[in-house]
Amino acid sequence: MIREPVSFHYSCHLRGTEAPGSASAMVREMAGPYYRELEQIDECCGFGGVFCVNYPDISRTMAGRKLESLRRSGATLLVCNEAGCGLHLEGVARGVGLPVRLAHVVELLAEGWGLMRDAQ
Repeated sequence: MIREPVSFHYSCHLRGTEAPGSASAMVREMAGPYYRELEQIDECCGFGGVFCVNYPDISRTMAGRKLESLRRSGATLLVCNEAGCGLHLEGVARGVGLPVRLAHVVELLAEGWGLMRDAQ
């Protein structure tokens, strides 16, 4: 069970699959009343492979919009199953001073089952 406000990032790759809602449904179930839906869930975070390298200003602006939505939601945890998106969003969040924890859905399952150790 998740005990902090959490949102889910729908990556572009995930939206292109036949089951885009399965991972988010799992997070919703684990979070219960702590789940916070982001606005404009169908918008890209700006990573897009080399897009963020070729167009860094546009990429940061796109991530900034996604993170502003996260801030407004009150979530302190963002679940993202796409490593590139997660690293990009985490880097931009750190750059603007937004305290957010990013996690993969598998990390949440491991935490829930007591399999995660504190990193020290």
